[in-house]
Amino acid sequence: MKKNKILIVSASFAPELSSHSIRVTKIVKYLLKHNWDVTVVTAKKLSSLKYKLVFNDESLKIIKIVDPNPGYIISQFIKQILVKKVISPNTFSISLAQPLKLTQKNKTFVNKIKTLFWLFFSWPDRGIWWLPFGLIYVLINNIFNRNSLIITMGGFFSVHLVGYVIKKIFGMKWIASFDDPWECGYYISLFPIDFEIKIKKKILSSADAFVCVNNGEAKVLHSIFNKPIFIMPHGYDKDDYNEVSYYTNTKFSIVYTGVLYDFRRNPFDFFSAISELKKEGIINKNNFEVKFIGSDSYLLIDIINKFDLKDLIFLSETLPHNEVTKLQQKATVLLLIGSGGVDRTCPLKLGEYIGAKKPILYISPKKYGDDIPADIISKNSFGVMVKSKEEIKNILKEWVIKWQKKVNFFDFNQDNAKGFSYDVIVDRFSNFLKDIIDENRN
Repeated sequence: MKKNKILIVSASFAPELSSHSIRVTKIVKYLLKHNWDVTVVTAKKLSSLKYKLVFNDESLKIIKIVDPNPGYIISQFIKQILVKKVISPNTFSISLAQPLKLTQKNKTFVNKIKTLFWLFFSWPDRGIWWLPFGLIYVLINNIFNRNSLIITMGGFFSVHLVGYVIKKIFGMKWIASFDDPWECGYYISLFPIDFEIKIKKKILSSADAFVCVNNGEAKVLHSIFNKPIFIMPHGYDKDDYNEVSYYTNTKFSIVYTGVLYDFRRNPFDFFSAISELKKEGIINKNNFEVKFIGSDSYLLIDIINKFDLKDLIFLSETLPHNEVTKLQQKATVLLLIGSGGVDRTCPLKLGEYIGAKKPILYISPKKYGDDIPADIISKNSFGVMVKSKEEIKNILKEWVIKWQKKVNFFDFNQDNAKGFSYDVIVDRFSNFLKDIIDENRN
């Protein structure tokens, strides 16, 4: 049987270790298992990779085109100069060496430099540096190797410009896939936001279908474009979570994996709550610990000292993905911190947390609008949502006391978790793609 050919364009793919890269790579992995002929066109970053996302499949055709964007190198250079990090990546031990102090004046100056750089050299986003080279390859590839459809996966909106051009030239079916709300931008805008959105609407109106991560986003897309939509929530790869089924911890262990985005994901109430529990004698270094794993975990050093939690909080920089998934499975509870901002957003780590099948403590910053993580967690019995220091304190107190008594403190619904496995999700997605292709043939 002849395979249908798919061309996937994404600025991120393995071995890059990022949330978007993980999502795209896992989707491709299971498309290959469903007998699709997949070619991936992606960017090869100039910056070095400390850890790599491992993916090997001989049936995958992957084209890596060098991304000449100097911003990746410049941002790393700025980061190393402005922040002195002394955190061991292999052991959960906090260094008391403080980050290099910056005055507010210096911080403002640095931010202005970064803003000016992205403003004048990266419109509409940082993917624009790679776009011409990626587009040229896709054009040539499609002349000699006609594909059934093209899927552009953002990330960057500029990636979808490739789909738009290919659609206009070849009349090929085009699916635009989004990790975040479609109007979100990864750029510093040269123009008013309304103008940016108007351009996006014009371009995306040519797409034949869309992929998004939740019902709220699907409703918005349908109201604007009235095209077929596939909802693909952030999921997990069952192969990443099959090594460990159960752990007996000697401590009540809370694990947070991922970045804090300069405290847009703000853990202040969480630290305040556990500080009070420590003072009340509910928790101590012998029965309780919290592990933060992420590239900006060093930002927590000051707040840890402020609340005198050096004996309870342990930090690590980014770790290999397989080590992160093991730590998630070893946890007693997984910590998820909402970032506010645009509604309809959902962090990729929620899918991984579901794969670990451990109770999720979700700290929501939302006071209005859609809170997608809260909806998923509560409806599926994956954990609890809290919004204040008092709520955090009360639930942790209840859970720790029950855990010490060896009483089950939360019933995680493992049956519901199966629906978030990428093999299950991509099975449905495969049928969706066939429908889109069949429409083209009819």
